[in-house]
Amino acid sequence: MQTLGRSHRSPCEPLPAPAADCHMHVFGPYDRFPLGAERAYNVPEAPLGAHERMKAAVGLERTVLVQASGHGTDNRAMLAALAELGPRGRGVAVVAPQTPLAELQRMHKAGVRGVRLNLYTFAARHPSASSRHSAGTCSSFASRPPSSLLRAPSSARAFRW
Repeated sequence: MQTLGRSHRSPCEPLPAPAADCHMHVFGPYDRFPLGAERAYNVPEAPLGAHERMKAAVGLERTVLVQASGHGTDNRAMLAALAELGPRGRGVAVVAPQTPLAELQRMHKAGVRGVRLNLYTFAARHPSASSRHSAGTCSSFASRPPSSLLRAPSSARAFRW
């Protein structure tokens, strides 16, 4: 199991500003944000503070938090970490097919800019959904209005943090 207490050092060449860690998970604290009952693994707590210490050591400024599958669709740990990061963070949430547009908009306001769909576990977590429905879920997110969660830039240059 990975330990969070290992030391990190600056790279030989400084990272370009504003460098970002583009895939990071937070786990816990479990007294506030327990792992989901339907999880495939156990993992020790991985708080935002440990990640922030690593980022400071290696010269990273920003973070994209990706909702860990161990927390299922309970995005509270990721959203709390996003609130701590402020403008230095963005997020990718895991949502249920029936997530209301208002909830997606609330998450967007908090810094979430994408959704994670695990098609391997989708059928097990949503047994009433057919395989055709799971494909439809992807297109339903893509067809949301521009004011909703998903906005795909036409190029990397168009992306505004």
